[in-house]
Amino acid sequence: VAKNGAVIALPAQSGDGKSTLVAGLLGRGYQYFSDEVAPLARNSCQVVSVPIGICIKDSAFPTLQSWYPEILQQPVHDREDGRRAIYLPPPMASIAQGDKPSQISHIVFPKYREGATTSLTPVPRVEAFARVLEQCVSIPKPLSLADAGALVHWIEQVHCYDLVSGSLEASMDHIDSLVDQYLPG
Repeated sequence: VAKNGAVIALPAQSGDGKSTLVAGLLGRGYQYFSDEVAPLARNSCQVVSVPIGICIKDSAFPTLQSWYPEILQQPVHDREDGRRAIYLPPPMASIAQGDKPSQISHIVFPKYREGATTSLTPVPRVEAFARVLEQCVSIPKPLSLADAGALVHWIEQVHCYDLVSGSLEASMDHIDSLVDQYLPG
C-alpha cells in the first residue's frame, strides 16, 4: 500500500491480518499495490503493482463490513487450508499505477493477536532482511553479485517494524503515523 510518498510492504504469514489491514487502509485512502505478492524490479528493487483481489477470511467480515458493505454478497470460497474466504476486488480508485514501480519506504510485519495491545516497534534491518528473504518464493538461485548488492542497498533504505495488532483501527493509526512522519527522498 502507499500514501503521501510512503510505500509500505506488509509481509506476514497467513492469519496474521495483513489482508484485513490492507483492506482497512484502502478505506482510509491508501493506494493498493497487491495482496499476497510484491514483485520487485531487478536492480532497483522497486515494487510493481499487481492489483489482484484481496483475500479476506470469513473471520474478518464483521471488521470490514463498515468499509465494504458488499463483502457479504461476494462468493465465499472454501480453501484447501480449511478456511473460508472471499476475494474482495480493490476499489478502482485505490489501484496504484501499474506502469510506475515505486520504492518501498517501510516494511511492517503485522501479527494479529486477539486482545493484544497494539504496538509498533522497530526491527533491525538485518533481521528484517532475513525475514523478507524467508518469505520470498521466486528468488533466482544463485543470486548474482549485482542482484545481492541491489537487495542489500535496498534494505539499507527501508524503515522496518513489527506491528502487533489487537485492533484494526489502532493498527491503521500506527501505519498513519509512519506515513505522517515520512519525508520522501
